[in-house]
Amino acid sequence: MNAAYAIVAAKRNEPGSIQVKTRLNDGAVEVSIKDNGCGIPEAIQDRVFDQFFTTKEVGQGTGTGLSEAYSIVVLDHGGTLTFRSEVDVGTEFTIRLPADGTTRLQSHAP
Repeated sequence: MNAAYAIVAAKRNEPGSIQVKTRLNDGAVEVSIKDNGCGIPEAIQDRVFDQFFTTKEVGQGTGTGLSEAYSIVVLDHGGTLTFRSEVDVGTEFTIRLPADGTTRLQSHAP
C-alpha cells in the first residue's frame, strides 16, 4: 500500500509502476518491491520502521505497516528488511528470509 500511496503523491503524468521480484540468493529468499513514487526524504529514512511513524494525513495511515513488517521479517524469522530510496525517483524495499527456515541472517538495526 505504501508504494501505491507514494505513486499518487508523486503526481506524475506517466503511469505508476510497482515491480515485485523474487529470487534465491546466497541461502536466502529475496523479495523486492520497487516503485516509481515520490521516494522517502533522507531526513526521515531512519524513522520509517518506527511504530506509529507516518507521513500520511490523519485518518489515512496508522504508521504500523513497516514496523510490523520489520518485526515479522527480522525479529520473528531472522531475516532482513532494507530499502533504498531517492526522492522523485522511487523506493525499493528488499526482504531477505533464510531459505532453510532456521538460520538467522546478519541484520542491521533500522
